Amino acid sequence: MLTPHQQKAVTLDDHLALTANAGSGKTFVLSRKYLEAAIKLDGQVSSIAAITFTEKAASELYQKISELIDNEIKETRDNQRIKVLEKIRRNLVSAYISTIHSFCIDILREFPVEAGIDANFTPIDQSLANELLELAVEETIDEYFNDTSRSEIVKRLLRYFSRKSVLQKELMSLIDDRKNVLKVKEEIYSKSDEEIIKNFNEKFEIIFNEIWSYYENDFIHSLKKINNSVLANNLKSDFALNIKYHLEEFERNRNPIELLQNIKKNLLTDKHEVRKQKYLVKDLQTSLEREIRIVEKTFSELEMFTRVSDGELYPDLIKLAREMLMLFDRTLQLYEIKKKEESYIDFEDILLFTKELLKNQDVQSYISSKFRYLMVDEFQDTNELQYEIFLPILDYLKSGKLFIVGDEKQSIYKFRDAELEIFHKTKDDIVKERNLSHLMELPDSFRMNEEICLFTNYVFNRLFEKDIPLFGELKNVPIVCAKEKKRDGEICFLISKGDEENPSQAELVAGKIIQLVSTENYNFGDITILVRKRKSFDELEKIFIKKNIPYSIIGGRGFYQRQVINDIYNYLSVMLNQEDDAALVGILRSPFFTIPDTTIFEISLQPGKSIYDKLKNFPDKGRLEKVKQVLQTHIDLSASLTLTQLLNQILSDTGYLAVIHNRIDGEQEIANIKKLFSLSRNFDSKGYRNLYDFVNSLKEAVQSVEDEPQAAVSSALDAVQIMTVHQAKGLEFPVVILFKTEDYGQSAKLKSKSIFVNKHLGLLAKIPDPNNPTGDYVSLPITQLNDFIEKKKNLAEIKRLLYVAITRAKEKLFITAEIKEDKEPNKESFIYLLKDALNFDFENDILIEDVLEYLVQKENKFINEKKTLEIKIPVIHNAEFINETVEKAVDTRSERKYIIQKYQEKEKSQMISATRISVYSQCPLKYHLTYNLGFALLNKLLPQWKDSSKIYNEYYFDEDIFTDNVIENESETLTILKNSSIKSEKIGEIIHKILQLELDESETLNFIKRQVKQIDINEITAEETINQISDLIKTFRETEVFKEISAYKNYKNEFEIYLKKNSYFLHGILDKIIFEKNKILIIDYKTDDVDEKSVSQKFEEYSNQLKFYLYISSQLFNDYEKFEARLIFLRMPDREFKLNYSSENISELKNEISAKIEGIVSNSFSKKLNHCNHCQFSTAGNCVVN
Repeated sequence: MLTPHQQKAVTLDDHLALTANAGSGKTFVLSRKYLEAAIKLDGQVSSIAAITFTEKAASELYQKISELIDNEIKETRDNQRIKVLEKIRRNLVSAYISTIHSFCIDILREFPVEAGIDANFTPIDQSLANELLELAVEETIDEYFNDTSRSEIVKRLLRYFSRKSVLQKELMSLIDDRKNVLKVKEEIYSKSDEEIIKNFNEKFEIIFNEIWSYYENDFIHSLKKINNSVLANNLKSDFALNIKYHLEEFERNRNPIELLQNIKKNLLTDKHEVRKQKYLVKDLQTSLEREIRIVEKTFSELEMFTRVSDGELYPDLIKLAREMLMLFDRTLQLYEIKKKEESYIDFEDILLFTKELLKNQDVQSYISSKFRYLMVDEFQDTNELQYEIFLPILDYLKSGKLFIVGDEKQSIYKFRDAELEIFHKTKDDIVKERNLSHLMELPDSFRMNEEICLFTNYVFNRLFEKDIPLFGELKNVPIVCAKEKKRDGEICFLISKGDEENPSQAELVAGKIIQLVSTENYNFGDITILVRKRKSFDELEKIFIKKNIPYSIIGGRGFYQRQVINDIYNYLSVMLNQEDDAALVGILRSPFFTIPDTTIFEISLQPGKSIYDKLKNFPDKGRLEKVKQVLQTHIDLSASLTLTQLLNQILSDTGYLAVIHNRIDGEQEIANIKKLFSLSRNFDSKGYRNLYDFVNSLKEAVQSVEDEPQAAVSSALDAVQIMTVHQAKGLEFPVVILFKTEDYGQSAKLKSKSIFVNKHLGLLAKIPDPNNPTGDYVSLPITQLNDFIEKKKNLAEIKRLLYVAITRAKEKLFITAEIKEDKEPNKESFIYLLKDALNFDFENDILIEDVLEYLVQKENKFINEKKTLEIKIPVIHNAEFINETVEKAVDTRSERKYIIQKYQEKEKSQMISATRISVYSQCPLKYHLTYNLGFALLNKLLPQWKDSSKIYNEYYFDEDIFTDNVIENESETLTILKNSSIKSEKIGEIIHKILQLELDESETLNFIKRQVKQIDINEITAEETINQISDLIKTFRETEVFKEISAYKNYKNEFEIYLKKNSYFLHGILDKIIFEKNKILIIDYKTDDVDEKSVSQKFEEYSNQLKFYLYISSQLFNDYEKFEARLIFLRMPDREFKLNYSSENISELKNEISAKIEGIVSNSFSKKLNHCNHCQFSTAGNCVVN
């Protein structure tokens, strides 16, 4: 039975925009409208297009329509209607029920010639598109470099972005957003610089005045009321008299920025609070509390405009934009050529080609006549490009019937280019073509209990106060409760105080879950935990494993970075290239063969050019003989089997799946392997790509595609589900737990060395300050304006994300947060928004009372009722079941731990760092063993192996510490065994971070405590470590060396230097670089435990790094005459170690470093025997390599 609102929407056979609250049955209405339209068309479903946001949604819509048809056939007695319904059912298989991309592909297939594309075009995935785009970007930069007439352009851009990789990334982003880049190129950058500057100034004034209009009335009224009250109390108050004068001045000149600047000086303290001393006496503070809050909030939001510059650097911004557009044009041209050669089109092409195709009058007329109905689901997630496709299909609403349905309050995909204003724009189009009666709502929710409905309305009536399209702000549409009550609802806050005396959030959540399952008749599968960030998964996993709570992570990130994927990638790499030593070592160590590292080291000592040759020459006739046979069999088969067949053979012969299945995360990893098989079958279906292509694409994904979700695990499992709020959209659960609501995202503020595309304002960026070349980049007025709008839009989307999270709950809602004493939550966190809306203090229970509207069914009809409802919301700091653990059967799985970390892959373009130069300087052969043959791990573990032959059984490696860049970390001491008393690398990181951030004494101690807390050590060791670091920093700060360094004004900490030389790149990170008159001074801190005997030797070891830094700096800053590097051992800071060069002898340094670089790139790896006594690739002072 349809509700009155649903009936009204289904009945209107015309253009309609439907706004649907959460749980209101919008998909049911969409499927019902589809069926009614199909019946009106006598079953001709080819005249209806139904567009959904995802393939899954399309599948669900198809299923719902099929079920509706079946039900109608069973219930109707009208034979003619039955015939039409049966016709619809037959035709449904060819219906246009799909995503926008699938729909557009069908149109392009029909008109390839008119679209200007190959009739046999192939849509390509993002991975292949990125591969082609990277090549185009690389070629563009090289082309500019090698062209003397254009080389200065790319050099300037490299100086601006500091690194080639950043320039490459920005160019790729511009290509990805080419629809907007092409728009601003045509509309803005086709004009002269003077016209663009004029446009910037006009846009700033118009938009800022609109912004000011949203604040002016409340701000001016509140300010006058405060100031008049002060004057009534003290007529001689200088502050009040000045404020009165500026208010009167504002009435004359209407300059809001000038007003804000002048009022700020007189009204606010340094903390941006209304001053009390000599202005607001205590008696007035309480009575003017509301007005004070309005004034302070206005200043906190508009404060950036009191510091707005005059735009004198606009020419620099325009020049940067024009030069980026030059590279953009050439990159896009090369990218298009590469795609055209293979008849490829990418995802963005699909829409862009369709948009351009619809400009063809004949095509547009044909398609308009073909489609009588266009229905679009989740319309709040569309963008302008999609709008420019939809509207021409219906001849701009002059023909056909448009039905759009969505909920602006659930628009949460701004990061995917969703534009909320398109929903508003399309509504306006419908109203202009028809009238307001064609805008409807579905306010009734059949999902949530009355308690959650009341809570949702109460919160969002305050968070969604009014429509402000510029900011993405909305007016709330209250939920009408239409759910028949079966269970009491509950809302509860679980607040952790974030200290050792109280339970953590994860412990509170675990305790609450155990309580729900133990005492309230819920299953684990009824409970879902929602988070904003995937990194929160780890904390929950640890406590759930500890408490034996079954759980399933939905869409955990990093599919391609999972170890099982890396293992399979390594195996396939060996099939292609038996000289890929890193890959072979990886699979030998992995669950494919589980060969101990000690044995691998013994293999490496055998004769042979590669590890594979050495393996074949290894004399062992037992287990290793079987490994050799299996590998050779698979290598032979790899040339004749399909990729999927080969994977099947490998997994079958090695027993890999059995090992993985018996791990704690076995279900998830088996699902990931199945997903890889699905990808391989899809790859095989292409027919024209081979194993080499697959391995290459997999390598790219492993290195760069970090957000690919892991495979879904069966939801039939009775397990707590963990997912992000975005993943939960469109779903509902009996119990929802919002975890870590104090989390917040990245600032919307434009970062230095990046380009932001605003399709109305242009290409925006921060610009270097010509008066301070090494200082922070500065924002221009138009950039500040963009930052402000983006920040407001970002906050509005966070509110909508919170709305989505809360409205997933059907019966119970638990909200967790960590709130530390005297620390306000971040304003962009969920908990801050809830605190603001509920006005609570995180300590006392909350009582809310409000009127709730109900939709109830009486005597076969729906009626609306209202009643006042009061609910109590507990604020809990401890859970009843906090110390309980779920009982489970004895786990009979093997306790064996496998050493399966991956080895570092060789880079496509060789990157040479200071550490690599240092290792090569010690011994070229050591460099070869460490980097080219992948024995960094052996290099680190050899001392332990000498002491214990049982190390493999006793220890396992800490994946958090031993990463692919063991050597590249440049740690003075690196401990990678979990049983170590302290992780020295972490200590070094903490010390360097303190010096980088220049923390004061109290900040230093707090920072050390926070960082040490993250190290897996006992309390006594932690206290010792805190004191050790604190004393070291304190002692250093008292030295003359520190005072001298601190006196310099023009410097950068943690400064990254990057230099392209021929086919390789030089890269380093300087602890501190100082720019002093005609001199560059580099400071390098070391935390080594040195003494009088060893300190000079250590300096000799590190001197090659310093020379490398000096060499790059001399190339980058060649207008300086002197270059000095100082090495400061923090344990002996007064010992002076320096290297000095000038423009007169810098060529000596250049020759020395160039010779070492040449040795690396030309694979010259001789022995340096005088290093053997200090090398871990030696025994008794003799090199292990014959």
